[in-house]
Amino acid sequence: MANLTSTSALVNDTDVTSQLGTTSNDYTNVHAQLGVTLSRFGADPTGKNDCREIFQQALDYAATTNHKTVWIDGTFLITGEISLKVPVGVNVRGYRSGRTQGVMTSGLNAALEPSVLLVRTKPGTDVTPGTNLFECTISPSFDGFVVYYDQQPKNITDPSLFLKYGYTFYTVGRSCSVTNVLYAGAWNFFWQRGESPFCQNIYGFAYGTDFHVEKCADVGVFDNIHSNPNVIRPAFSTITAAAKLATSIMFDFSEHDGMMLSNIHGFGKSVVFNNDQKGTVRLMSLVGNNFLFDKCGTLINSNASGARIVDFTGGTFIHDYAQLSGMLVLKNTTQTQLSQYYLNGWKFQLGSPLEGDTTDIFFYFGDSAGCSLILNEVVIPSKGTLKLNNILQSNIINGDITIGSRRISLNRTYNNLVTNSRLLSVDLNTNMPVDFQKSGANTFIKGREVTSSYTTVNEDSIAGLLKRVLDVNYNGPMSVVVYATAIGNSPGVKLSATDDNFDENTKISQFTEWSLEGPYYVARLSTTSTELYSIWDICCLAPSVNGEVLRVHSVELIPSSVFSYSSEVEEPPLLKSQVGSIATTMDLPANTNTMVKRSIWGATNGIARVYLKSATTLAIFTLYKTTGSSPVTVIQDIYNQSDSDVLNVTWPSNGRLTISSSAGGSVRIRIDGV
Repeated sequence: MANLTSTSALVNDTDVTSQLGTTSNDYTNVHAQLGVTLSRFGADPTGKNDCREIFQQALDYAATTNHKTVWIDGTFLITGEISLKVPVGVNVRGYRSGRTQGVMTSGLNAALEPSVLLVRTKPGTDVTPGTNLFECTISPSFDGFVVYYDQQPKNITDPSLFLKYGYTFYTVGRSCSVTNVLYAGAWNFFWQRGESPFCQNIYGFAYGTDFHVEKCADVGVFDNIHSNPNVIRPAFSTITAAAKLATSIMFDFSEHDGMMLSNIHGFGKSVVFNNDQKGTVRLMSLVGNNFLFDKCGTLINSNASGARIVDFTGGTFIHDYAQLSGMLVLKNTTQTQLSQYYLNGWKFQLGSPLEGDTTDIFFYFGDSAGCSLILNEVVIPSKGTLKLNNILQSNIINGDITIGSRRISLNRTYNNLVTNSRLLSVDLNTNMPVDFQKSGANTFIKGREVTSSYTTVNEDSIAGLLKRVLDVNYNGPMSVVVYATAIGNSPGVKLSATDDNFDENTKISQFTEWSLEGPYYVARLSTTSTELYSIWDICCLAPSVNGEVLRVHSVELIPSSVFSYSSEVEEPPLLKSQVGSIATTMDLPANTNTMVKRSIWGATNGIARVYLKSATTLAIFTLYKTTGSSPVTVIQDIYNQSDSDVLNVTWPSNGRLTISSSAGGSVRIRIDGV
C-alpha cells in the first residue's frame, strides 16, 4: 500500500482516502469515522503473513485522527524483534466483550474468534528480555481481543524450555487500560511504571508474571481477573515447571500507593501478591474482596512499613507449589510504622492432590517487629506438620481462627490469654513455681524456666516441671492445657492419672507435642476421668542440655473438654480442690484437731475464710499463709461462742486447714478462698 502523507496537522476523518493515496482496499469514510481496521489498512486477516509493519503504520495514522482507534478485525500475525509503539492516547480495539474463557482448549479456531493477535516475537534469555508486543507511554487503551503465543510449549517438565517472550503490554508512563482481553502462552503479560493502571475482564495465564506495577503514585484497579491456563489447557507438568520458578507471580507490585482488587481468581502461581515498598514512603495498600486462589504457593509476600497494608475480605486459598517460607510472608524492614494485615472471612486448605511442595508454616514473619496480622473468621486445616506461625518476637497475631474444628481467639494482650488466676506463680523464697515440683535429678528450675543436663530427651522422659493435683475423683471429660512462651527442644507435655495406690494396671498415660498458636506454644490433652483417678500428674518435659530453655506460662487441669477453648469464653468449671466456696458438715471428736478433706480444701497455702457453726457456737476466721511451710496469720473476725463449745481453726506447716471443737459433734463448715 502507499505510504501515508506525513503531516503535523490533525487529519480529518473525511479526508482519509486522500491521505491513503491510491489503494485497492476501498477504505471508506465510514471506517474512518469509526477507526482504522487492520484488514482494510492492508494487513492479512488470516494470520498467515506478518503484519507488524502495517500494524505500526495503522497506529501512527490513528494518532493523527480524532477517533485514535485501530480495530483488530481478524487474525493477525506479529513477528520479529521490534515492538509495536503505541502513540499517546491511541486505542486498540477488537470485537470480544466480557471475561470469557474462549474456545481455544483444542487450539486456536480463528473462525470462532473475531479478533486475534497471533504473536511470535523474539523470545529473551535469562539475561536479555524478550521483545514486548506493545510499548506505550501515556493513556493507551486496549479492549476486546485475543493474544495468543502459539509456539509456547504446552507439554514440558524442564522450565528452561519455556519461550521467554517480553510483556504483552509494556507502559512507561501512566493510565494503561486493558479490558476484555484473553491471553494464552504468554511469558509475561502486563507491565506499567506510573499511575492509574486499569485492568478488567481479563482471562489468561502467563508462565512468568501476569501483572507488574511499579512507581505508582495513584491507585490502580484490577477487577474480574482470571489467571488460569485453562484457555489452552497445557499439561500439568508444564504448570508445575513454571510454578517452581521465582518468576511465577500473579501480581507483582512495588512502590505504589494503593491497588483496588475485586473478583480475582488465580491458579498455579508460586506467589499471588508480591508487595515491596523498597524503602520508599509509598502507602502500599492492597484492598479487595472476593478471591479464589487454587494451587498457589504464597498468598502475600509483603515488605512494607505503613498502616493498613492489606485488607482482604472473602477468599479461599488452596496451597501448593511452595517456594517461600509461608502462605503469608510478612516483613517490615524499615520498621518506621506498624504494618497491619487484615484477613476477613478466609479459608486456607491444601491442594488435593499436591502437585508441588508445601510450606511448614501458614503465617511467616520475616523481621523481628513491625507487622500485625488481624484475623476474623479465618479457617485453616488441622495438620500436625503445619505450624500456625514462626516465632513472633515483637510482631502480633490476634483475632478469631478455626483450626480444624477448634475455634481459637488470639488476643493481643499477653496476660489475657488466660485469666490471671491461672498464671503460674513463683515463690520468691525458693524461686520455684508455687504448687509445682521438680521431676528428675538433672532437671533445673529457675522461676518459670526449665533446663536440664540430659543429653537426650523424648516423650518417654519423666524429667521436667511437675504439677500434681490430688483428690480429683471426677466423672467426665478432663483436659490439660499448658501455655509456654519458649520451649527449646522440650518434647511436649505428659499426663498421667492413678488411684490412691498408684496402681499401674489402671493408670492413664498420655503425651502431646507443643503447637504454636499466635505468640504461645500450647499443649492440649483430653481424656475421660472417673472417680477412680484421684492423683493427676502434669509434667512439662525439660529440654536437653543443648536444647535451650522451656519457659512455662500456665498449667491448667480442667474438668471439661477445651478444644473450643479461648480467652473470650466463660471460665470452665474448677475442681473442688482448686478454689471455691465449699460447704459441708464434719463430725468432730471432742478436743481433737481434724484436718479437712482435700476434696473440700486441698491447698497448703493461700487465703481462706472459714465459717464454723455448731449447735451452740458461731465462729468466723480469716487465715493467710504465703507458702506451705511459712507461719500462718489468723484473724478472728467475728466470734460468738458459748462456754459449752469452743471452735478453732489452725493451718499446720505443709498441711491443710485443721478444725477442732471442744464439745465435739456435728459442725457445719463453709470455706471461701484462694
